[in-house]
Amino acid sequence: MHMHSGPSRLVPRVRRPIPLTALAPALIAVLAGLGGLTVAGCPGQADNADTLVDGRQFGPGTHSLNITANGRARTWTLHLPPSFVHGEPAPVVFLLHGLAGNGRQFLTDSGWVAAADTHGFIAVAPDALGANPNAAPNVVTNPRTWTAAQFSLGGESTNRDVLFFDALLARVQELLGFSIDEVYVAGHSNGGSMTFVLASERANRIAAAGIVASHWIGVGPAPDPAVPTLYVVGTVDPLAPLAGGATDEFGNTTPSINFTLTRWALALGCDTPAREVSDAGGLRTVEYDGCNQAATFRAIFIEGQGHTWPGQPAPPLPEGAFGPATDLLDATATIWDFFVTSGRAPL
Repeated sequence: MHMHSGPSRLVPRVRRPIPLTALAPALIAVLAGLGGLTVAGCPGQADNADTLVDGRQFGPGTHSLNITANGRARTWTLHLPPSFVHGEPAPVVFLLHGLAGNGRQFLTDSGWVAAADTHGFIAVAPDALGANPNAAPNVVTNPRTWTAAQFSLGGESTNRDVLFFDALLARVQELLGFSIDEVYVAGHSNGGSMTFVLASERANRIAAAGIVASHWIGVGPAPDPAVPTLYVVGTVDPLAPLAGGATDEFGNTTPSINFTLTRWALALGCDTPAREVSDAGGLRTVEYDGCNQAATFRAIFIEGQGHTWPGQPAPPLPEGAFGPATDLLDATATIWDFFVTSGRAPL
Protein backbone atom coordinates (compact mmCIF):
# COMPACT_ATOMS: atom_id res chain seq x y z
CA MET A 1 0.00 0.00 0.00
CA HIS A 2 1.24 3.48 -0.78
CA MET A 3 2.32 5.56 2.17
CA HIS A 4 0.93 8.72 0.59
CA SER A 5 -2.30 9.60 -1.14
CA GLY A 6 -0.60 9.67 -4.54
CA PRO A 7 1.40 12.37 -6.29
CA SER A 8 -0.28 15.47 -7.55
CA ARG A 9 0.05 16.05 -11.25
CA LEU A 10 2.46 18.86 -10.50
CA VAL A 11 5.48 18.57 -8.26
CA PRO A 12 6.30 21.55 -5.99
CA ARG A 13 9.10 23.82 -6.97
CA VAL A 14 12.36 23.62 -5.07
CA ARG A 15 13.16 26.78 -3.15
CA ARG A 16 15.80 28.68 -5.10
CA PRO A 17 17.00 25.61 -7.01
CA ILE A 18 20.48 25.75 -8.40
CA PRO A 19 20.51 25.34 -12.15
CA LEU A 20 23.84 23.61 -12.60
CA THR A 21 24.85 26.45 -14.89
CA ALA A 22 25.39 28.40 -11.69
CA LEU A 23 28.35 26.13 -11.07
CA ALA A 24 29.94 27.45 -14.26
CA PRO A 25 32.35 29.94 -12.65
CA ALA A 26 34.19 27.25 -10.66
CA LEU A 27 34.11 24.79 -13.52
CA ILE A 28 35.29 27.28 -16.12
CA ALA A 29 38.10 28.47 -13.87
CA VAL A 30 39.39 24.92 -13.83
CA LEU A 31 38.92 24.33 -17.55
CA ALA A 32 40.57 27.61 -18.44
CA GLY A 33 43.77 26.37 -16.88
CA LEU A 34 43.88 23.39 -19.22
CA GLY A 35 45.36 24.91 -22.31
CA GLY A 36 45.05 21.73 -24.34
CA LEU A 37 41.37 21.15 -23.62
CA THR A 38 39.01 21.99 -26.45
CA VAL A 39 35.38 21.22 -27.03
CA ALA A 40 33.61 20.56 -30.29
CA GLY A 41 32.21 23.80 -31.62
CA CYS A 42 34.77 25.93 -29.80
CA PRO A 43 37.54 27.90 -31.48
CA GLY A 44 40.55 25.76 -32.25
CA GLN A 45 38.79 22.52 -33.12
CA ALA A 46 36.88 21.67 -36.28
CA ASP A 47 33.51 19.99 -35.84
CA ASN A 48 34.13 17.75 -38.85
CA ALA A 49 30.41 18.25 -39.39
CA ASP A 50 28.64 16.19 -42.00
CA THR A 51 25.71 17.98 -43.63
CA LEU A 52 23.45 15.07 -44.36
CA VAL A 53 21.82 14.74 -47.76
CA ASP A 54 18.28 13.36 -47.51
CA GLY A 55 18.16 9.69 -48.37
CA ARG A 56 21.84 9.08 -47.73
CA GLN A 57 22.63 5.84 -45.97
CA PHE A 58 25.84 5.43 -44.03
CA GLY A 59 27.43 2.64 -42.10
CA PRO A 60 28.92 1.86 -38.70
CA GLY A 61 31.10 4.47 -37.03
CA THR A 62 30.81 7.89 -35.45
CA HIS A 63 29.22 10.70 -37.46
CA SER A 64 29.00 14.43 -36.64
CA LEU A 65 25.73 15.84 -37.98
CA ASN A 66 23.65 19.01 -38.17
CA ILE A 67 19.95 19.68 -37.77
CA THR A 68 17.68 22.70 -37.54
CA ALA A 69 15.35 22.45 -34.54
CA ASN A 70 12.87 25.10 -33.47
CA GLY A 71 14.54 27.54 -35.86
CA ARG A 72 18.05 27.01 -34.47
CA ALA A 73 21.03 25.26 -36.03
CA ARG A 74 22.03 22.39 -33.75
CA THR A 75 24.79 19.78 -33.82
CA TRP A 76 24.85 16.17 -32.70
CA THR A 77 26.88 12.99 -32.90
CA LEU A 78 25.55 9.61 -34.03
CA HIS A 79 27.38 6.36 -33.34
CA LEU A 80 26.37 3.22 -35.22
CA PRO A 81 27.73 -0.12 -33.96
CA PRO A 82 29.32 -2.70 -36.29
CA SER A 83 26.07 -4.70 -36.19
CA PHE A 84 24.04 -1.80 -37.62
CA VAL A 85 22.05 -2.51 -40.77
CA HIS A 86 19.90 0.24 -42.25
CA GLY A 87 16.23 -0.51 -41.67
CA GLU A 88 16.81 -3.17 -39.01
CA PRO A 89 15.52 -2.02 -35.58
CA ALA A 90 17.99 -1.63 -32.71
CA PRO A 91 17.81 0.07 -29.29
CA VAL A 92 18.55 3.81 -29.33
CA VAL A 93 20.26 5.57 -26.40
CA PHE A 94 20.35 9.38 -26.10
CA LEU A 95 23.36 10.69 -24.15
CA LEU A 96 23.28 14.15 -22.56
CA HIS A 97 26.65 15.67 -21.64
CA GLY A 98 27.40 17.85 -18.64
CA LEU A 99 28.00 21.59 -18.40
CA ALA A 100 30.69 22.82 -20.82
CA GLY A 101 30.97 19.40 -22.45
CA ASN A 102 29.72 18.16 -25.80
CA GLY A 103 28.09 15.05 -27.16
CA ARG A 104 31.08 13.49 -28.91
CA GLN A 105 33.28 13.97 -25.85
CA PHE A 106 30.70 12.36 -23.55
CA LEU A 107 30.18 9.52 -26.01
CA THR A 108 33.86 8.62 -26.20
CA ASP A 109 35.19 9.58 -22.75
CA SER A 110 32.46 7.77 -20.80
CA GLY A 111 32.79 4.43 -22.57
CA TRP A 112 29.55 4.61 -24.54
CA VAL A 113 31.18 3.90 -27.92
CA ALA A 114 32.63 0.63 -26.62
CA ALA A 115 29.32 -0.28 -24.98
CA ALA A 116 27.36 0.44 -28.16
CA ASP A 117 29.74 -1.67 -30.23
CA THR A 118 29.57 -4.54 -27.75
CA HIS A 119 25.81 -4.56 -27.22
CA GLY A 120 24.61 -3.36 -30.61
CA PHE A 121 22.71 -0.23 -29.63
CA ILE A 122 22.71 3.10 -31.45
CA ALA A 123 24.02 6.12 -29.53
CA VAL A 124 22.75 9.65 -30.13
CA ALA A 125 24.77 12.39 -28.41
CA PRO A 126 23.37 15.90 -28.98
CA ASP A 127 25.15 19.15 -28.16
CA ALA A 128 23.65 21.81 -25.91
CA LEU A 129 23.78 25.42 -27.02
CA GLY A 130 25.97 27.94 -25.24
CA ALA A 131 24.73 29.70 -22.11
CA ASN A 132 24.17 32.58 -24.53
CA PRO A 133 22.40 30.63 -27.29
CA ASN A 134 22.92 33.44 -29.78
CA ALA A 135 26.72 33.21 -29.58
CA ALA A 136 29.10 30.43 -30.55
CA PRO A 137 29.75 27.94 -27.72
CA ASN A 138 33.09 28.33 -26.00
CA VAL A 139 34.27 26.22 -23.09
CA VAL A 140 35.52 29.28 -21.19
CA THR A 141 33.33 32.21 -22.21
CA ASN A 142 30.11 30.54 -23.36
CA PRO A 143 29.90 26.94 -22.10
CA ARG A 144 27.30 24.59 -23.49
CA THR A 145 24.39 24.14 -21.08
CA TRP A 146 21.01 22.44 -21.28
CA THR A 147 17.81 24.34 -20.44
CA ALA A 148 17.34 22.06 -17.47
CA ALA A 149 15.53 24.46 -15.14
CA GLN A 150 11.98 23.26 -15.80
CA PHE A 151 8.92 25.42 -15.35
CA SER A 152 6.13 23.53 -17.07
CA LEU A 153 2.49 22.91 -16.28
CA GLY A 154 2.29 20.20 -18.90
CA GLY A 155 0.79 20.51 -22.35
CA GLU A 156 2.81 21.93 -25.21
CA SER A 157 6.46 22.50 -24.30
CA THR A 158 8.39 25.68 -25.06
CA ASN A 159 11.69 24.31 -23.73
CA ARG A 160 14.12 24.58 -26.64
CA ASP A 161 15.91 21.36 -25.70
CA VAL A 162 12.70 19.36 -25.36
CA LEU A 163 11.84 20.57 -28.87
CA PHE A 164 15.38 19.63 -29.96
CA PHE A 165 14.75 16.13 -28.62
CA ASP A 166 11.51 15.92 -30.61
CA ALA A 167 13.18 17.02 -33.84
CA LEU A 168 16.19 14.80 -33.31
CA LEU A 169 14.10 11.73 -32.57
CA ALA A 170 12.16 12.25 -35.80
CA ARG A 171 15.40 12.76 -37.72
CA VAL A 172 17.04 9.65 -36.28
CA GLN A 173 14.08 7.58 -37.44
CA GLU A 174 14.49 8.95 -40.96
CA LEU A 175 18.20 8.22 -41.03
CA LEU A 176 18.05 4.73 -39.56
CA GLY A 177 15.13 3.57 -41.64
CA PHE A 178 12.96 2.16 -38.86
CA SER A 179 10.27 3.43 -36.51
CA ILE A 180 11.36 4.30 -32.97
CA ASP A 181 8.59 4.23 -30.38
CA GLU A 182 10.80 4.69 -27.32
CA VAL A 183 14.41 5.53 -26.57
CA TYR A 184 16.67 5.33 -23.53
CA VAL A 185 18.24 8.48 -22.08
CA ALA A 186 21.35 8.83 -19.91
CA GLY A 187 22.75 12.12 -18.62
CA HIS A 188 25.47 13.44 -16.36
CA SER A 189 25.27 16.53 -14.15
CA ASN A 190 23.55 19.29 -16.17
CA GLY A 191 22.71 16.58 -18.72
CA GLY A 192 21.19 14.48 -15.95
CA SER A 193 18.98 17.39 -14.97
CA MET A 194 17.88 17.62 -18.61
CA THR A 195 17.15 13.89 -18.49
CA PHE A 196 14.73 14.54 -15.63
CA VAL A 197 13.03 17.19 -17.79
CA LEU A 198 12.68 14.84 -20.76
CA ALA A 199 11.38 12.03 -18.55
CA SER A 200 8.84 14.47 -17.13
CA GLU A 201 7.66 15.99 -20.41
CA ARG A 202 8.23 13.12 -22.87
CA ALA A 203 7.57 10.12 -20.64
CA ASN A 204 5.74 8.24 -23.38
CA ARG A 205 8.87 8.27 -25.56
CA ILE A 206 11.42 7.26 -22.91
CA ALA A 207 11.68 3.58 -21.97
CA ALA A 208 14.13 4.21 -19.10
CA ALA A 209 16.45 6.92 -17.75
CA GLY A 210 19.95 6.76 -16.26
CA ILE A 211 20.93 9.85 -14.27
CA VAL A 212 24.29 10.60 -12.67
CA ALA A 213 24.95 13.34 -10.08
CA SER A 214 22.03 15.62 -10.92
CA HIS A 215 18.92 17.32 -9.56
CA TRP A 216 15.40 17.71 -10.90
CA ILE A 217 15.19 21.47 -11.03
CA GLY A 218 11.99 23.52 -10.94
CA VAL A 219 8.49 22.22 -11.52
CA GLY A 220 7.05 19.87 -14.11
CA PRO A 221 4.40 17.24 -14.76
CA ALA A 222 4.71 13.80 -13.21
CA PRO A 223 5.89 11.27 -15.81
CA ASP A 224 2.93 9.52 -17.40
CA PRO A 225 3.57 6.64 -17.79
CA ALA A 226 6.20 6.30 -15.07
CA VAL A 227 9.74 6.16 -16.45
CA PRO A 228 12.00 3.46 -14.93
CA THR A 229 14.94 5.37 -13.47
CA LEU A 230 18.43 4.55 -12.22
CA TYR A 231 20.14 7.30 -10.23
CA VAL A 232 23.87 7.17 -9.43
CA VAL A 233 25.84 9.56 -7.22
CA GLY A 234 29.14 9.64 -5.33
CA THR A 235 29.27 10.15 -1.59
CA VAL A 236 31.92 12.89 -1.83
CA ASP A 237 30.67 14.76 -4.89
CA PRO A 238 31.43 18.45 -4.23
CA LEU A 239 28.98 19.64 -6.91
CA ALA A 240 26.10 17.36 -5.88
CA PRO A 241 26.75 16.86 -2.15
CA LEU A 242 24.60 14.28 -0.38
CA ALA A 243 23.49 16.75 2.28
CA GLY A 244 23.01 19.63 -0.15
CA GLY A 245 23.60 23.19 0.95
CA ALA A 246 26.52 24.05 -1.35
CA THR A 247 26.43 27.74 -2.17
CA ASP A 248 27.80 29.93 -4.92
CA GLU A 249 28.35 33.63 -5.36
CA PHE A 250 24.71 34.03 -6.44
CA GLY A 251 23.37 32.72 -3.14
CA ASN A 252 21.97 29.52 -4.61
CA THR A 253 21.83 26.35 -2.57
CA THR A 254 21.61 22.75 -3.73
CA PRO A 255 18.96 20.51 -2.23
CA SER A 256 20.01 17.26 -0.65
CA ILE A 257 20.20 14.17 -2.85
CA ASN A 258 17.47 12.57 -0.73
CA PHE A 259 15.21 15.55 -1.42
CA THR A 260 15.61 15.12 -5.17
CA LEU A 261 15.14 11.35 -4.96
CA THR A 262 11.99 11.78 -2.86
CA ARG A 263 10.53 14.33 -5.28
CA TRP A 264 11.11 11.97 -8.21
CA ALA A 265 9.75 8.99 -6.27
CA LEU A 266 6.54 10.90 -5.53
CA ALA A 267 6.29 11.95 -9.17
CA LEU A 268 6.57 8.28 -10.19
CA GLY A 269 3.91 7.31 -7.64
CA CYS A 270 6.35 5.27 -5.54
CA ASP A 271 6.21 4.50 -1.83
CA THR A 272 8.59 6.48 0.37
CA PRO A 273 11.05 6.19 2.00
CA ALA A 274 13.30 3.95 -0.05
CA ARG A 275 14.11 0.37 0.88
CA GLU A 276 17.77 -0.62 1.22
CA VAL A 277 18.65 -3.43 -1.17
CA SER A 278 22.35 -3.89 -0.44
CA ASP A 279 25.36 -2.20 1.12
CA ALA A 280 28.65 -3.87 0.24
CA GLY A 281 31.88 -3.22 -1.61
CA GLY A 282 31.52 0.53 -1.35
CA LEU A 283 28.14 0.51 -3.10
CA ARG A 284 24.87 1.20 -1.30
CA THR A 285 21.72 0.49 -3.32
CA VAL A 286 18.16 1.53 -2.46
CA GLU A 287 14.87 1.11 -4.31
CA TYR A 288 11.47 2.74 -4.11
CA ASP A 289 8.59 0.26 -4.21
CA GLY A 290 5.05 0.57 -5.53
CA CYS A 291 5.79 2.92 -8.43
CA ASN A 292 3.16 3.52 -11.10
CA GLN A 293 3.10 0.89 -13.86
CA ALA A 294 5.47 -1.17 -11.65
CA ALA A 295 8.37 1.03 -12.82
CA THR A 296 11.72 0.47 -11.12
CA PHE A 297 13.33 3.42 -9.35
CA ARG A 298 16.77 2.56 -7.98
CA ALA A 299 19.56 4.71 -6.54
CA ILE A 300 23.20 3.70 -6.09
CA PHE A 301 25.59 5.60 -3.79
CA ILE A 302 29.30 5.11 -4.56
CA GLU A 303 31.64 5.45 -1.59
CA GLY A 304 34.45 7.95 -2.21
CA GLN A 305 33.26 8.95 -5.70
CA GLY A 306 33.26 12.57 -6.80
CA HIS A 307 31.58 14.31 -9.74
CA THR A 308 33.44 12.51 -12.55
CA TRP A 309 31.75 9.77 -14.58
CA PRO A 310 31.93 6.65 -12.37
CA GLY A 311 34.24 3.91 -13.60
CA GLN A 312 36.22 6.06 -16.01
CA PRO A 313 39.68 7.54 -15.35
CA ALA A 314 39.61 10.99 -13.83
CA PRO A 315 40.07 13.81 -16.36
CA PRO A 316 43.15 16.04 -16.02
CA LEU A 317 41.45 18.30 -13.51
CA PRO A 318 42.35 19.20 -9.91
CA GLU A 319 40.67 16.69 -7.59
CA GLY A 320 39.41 19.52 -5.41
CA ALA A 321 37.19 20.77 -8.22
CA PHE A 322 35.32 17.54 -8.91
CA GLY A 323 36.33 15.15 -6.16
CA PRO A 324 38.03 11.76 -6.56
CA ALA A 325 37.34 9.06 -9.14
CA THR A 326 36.86 5.40 -8.23
CA ASP A 327 36.49 2.13 -10.11
CA LEU A 328 33.87 0.67 -7.76
CA LEU A 329 31.15 0.94 -10.38
CA ASP A 330 31.16 1.26 -14.16
CA ALA A 331 28.27 3.69 -14.66
CA THR A 332 28.01 3.02 -18.39
CA ALA A 333 27.75 -0.75 -17.99
CA THR A 334 25.42 -0.41 -15.00
CA ILE A 335 23.07 1.98 -16.78
CA TRP A 336 22.96 -0.18 -19.90
CA ASP A 337 22.19 -3.26 -17.77
CA PHE A 338 19.37 -1.31 -16.11
CA PHE A 339 17.98 -0.37 -19.52
CA VAL A 340 18.09 -4.02 -20.59
CA THR A 341 16.48 -5.45 -17.46
CA SER A 342 14.22 -2.67 -16.17
CA GLY A 343 13.21 -0.61 -19.19
CA ARG A 344 9.52 -0.35 -19.94
CA ALA A 345 9.99 -2.95 -22.68
CA PRO A 346 12.97 -5.04 -21.45
CA LEU A 347 15.45 -5.81 -24.23
